[in-house]
Amino acid sequence: DAPGIFSPKKMARFYGDVYPIIKSVLPDCKVISSDPANIGSGTIKWHEAIFAAGGGKYFDILAGHPYRQKPERPDLDSDIADWVAMADRVKFKGDIWFTEGGNHPTLTLPGMSGTEPRFAPISTDMPGQHPLIDYNIRYVLLTMKHAARVKMFLNWTIQLPMNFLDGKPSPVAAEINAVAKTLGNATYVRDFKYGETIKTLAFNNGAGKGVAALWDWDDRLES
Repeated sequence: DAPGIFSPKKMARFYGDVYPIIKSVLPDCKVISSDPANIGSGTIKWHEAIFAAGGGKYFDILAGHPYRQKPERPDLDSDIADWVAMADRVKFKGDIWFTEGGNHPTLTLPGMSGTEPRFAPISTDMPGQHPLIDYNIRYVLLTMKHAARVKMFLNWTIQLPMNFLDGKPSPVAAEINAVAKTLGNATYVRDFKYGETIKTLAFNNGAGKGVAALWDWDDRLES
């Protein structure tokens, strides 16, 4: 979570010490890099310095946590592109995983902190549920754009598929199935530009048909 705790040189030495031990016990396992709490320019430089110190030889997956105010602020699309470009610069051929991200306590727990329980049923009528559903779908779509390198996005919100009181599925649990049914094994084709806050991604849905995802991320639409 916090790259500032250890210098890149210390991290490279740590990777070099533990990687051979892990592989000697579980030779087929995947070793994940440290995963800082954001994927901005600072953590890109930190990871690059680890590669420069030789640490990149000692993990199989490059990881990070793309937490942010919303998928477009700061822009997840360009941040992922910067991570992929960094991996290419250092000649890292492994996959990229986002091992945390997407959690918005102010939306999932209206009026409460992220550590307090909310003793009320989840409902699409509850403030915050609609934008949260939108956010999570947009996280998936923007990650799918870069699926050639990014193979996982672990969204904390989707880990909570049921209301713990009545056992009913939450609205945010249904969203991932809706995307899967629409896009299936889709591959990204191109962007279209219609406005400053309008994002449009075109995919091939895996069955030879084109599918477009379009949304407007203007804050006024979420109030």
